[in-house]
Amino acid sequence: MNKKIEVMKSVDLEKGIVAKAIKESMKEASYTSTPGIVKILELSTANIEEKTSQWLLEDPISLNVHQKGEEGFFILVQDNEDNVKLPQDLQIIMEYASKLDCTWIIMDRDYSENYEIPIYEWSE
Repeated sequence: MNKKIEVMKSVDLEKGIVAKAIKESMKEASYTSTPGIVKILELSTANIEEKTSQWLLEDPISLNVHQKGEEGFFILVQDNEDNVKLPQDLQIIMEYASKLDCTWIIMDRDYSENYEIPIYEWSE
């Protein structure tokens, strides 16, 4: 499966978190050719509800999620072929990222909110 990948913004690779996450996802997928570059969607954590953030911290088996320090997540975009019960806000984001042909979502509290999808208030 060939995937076109385009990096939307530069990402801090000092700790190799992105490389590790991509490498792990490649182990899980079967590629018929050499993998190339992936497209990454950057979103604010304000684009998910606070309770969804807590759900992601519990490291759900149904998703390939990696914590991004204390301020966000790396999430592999997946089709919901297994009808996994995802929080509604995360399902919206998965569908949005899929429409944009993204392979990964990077969420960070310091990234700008995306106004094409819902934005949520968090308690301080």
